[in-house]
Amino acid sequence: MLRDGGRLRALEHVRSLEAVPGFLMDMTDPLWLRLNKQGCHWNRDPMGAIQAAGFQVDDVMAFKRFDTILPAFPMRRVKAHKS
Repeated sequence: MLRDGGRLRALEHVRSLEAVPGFLMDMTDPLWLRLNKQGCHWNRDPMGAIQAAGFQVDDVMAFKRFDTILPAFPMRRVKAHKS
């Protein structure tokens, strides 16, 4: 919990905006959730939850994390504050 004036910094992998990868992420999320055993969903977009929690979003940077053997994961770096 942040007090008024607090700053939020988040780095999240998010659902792909592309049709086929997004669909595949949706279809495989239940399996991913069981495999990672951390409650991690890879098909979410955190922006709605951040704003619903009362944060003002200051900056969002979209990028992809690349791995040598896995497909690129869409990511978001979010800077927000609570007023």
